[in-house]
Order: sequence, then C-alpha cells, then structure tokens
Amino acid sequence: MERTYMTVRDRIWDATLELLYQRPIPFQAWRVRDLADLDESSDRTIRRTLREMEDLGWLSRESSEAHYWKPGPKAEKMLRSENISKTDRDNQ
Repeated sequence: MERTYMTVRDRIWDATLELLYQRPIPFQAWRVRDLADLDESSDRTIRRTLREMEDLGWLSRESSEAHYWKPGPKAEKMLRSENISKTDRDNQ
C-alpha cells in the first residue's frame, strides 16, 4: 500500500490518539512532539492542535492554563468501547 503524505497536524492527531490508546493518563505536549518525530519549531502547532482536540471533546485538562492533557469525553468513550470489545474477543 502506498503511503500518503501526512501534514504536521495529521502527525499530531495520530501521535495524540496513539498516546491516548497506549497510556490513557495525563501527558504533556512534548510527548506528542517526540512520538510524531517533530522538532521544537512545531510546538505552537502542537499546542493549537491539542486545544482543537480539546474543543472537539477528544482531550481535556484541568484549566486553560494547564500543561497536562488527558482523555476527554470522546476519547474515554472510545477507549471504554475498545476495552469492552477487546475483553469480548479475549473471552471467546
């Protein structure tokens, strides 16, 4: 399968969703940067994208000034349904 070009925002979304799936605990933006293989010049884009993900319900944080992100209502719902599906598959 041919790999398509991913924008920086695509890489940020991908890395963030992967982080949420791997370890649904609070994380800082630098973890997204490392996982997406970006450098510090992308930090503003990372923060902007994380805020947009927060607005859409994928992420949440304690306050608008907080530096730690955690799963929002959408991510929690998806992670819960994934865990239920995984448990069902494991029990078969």
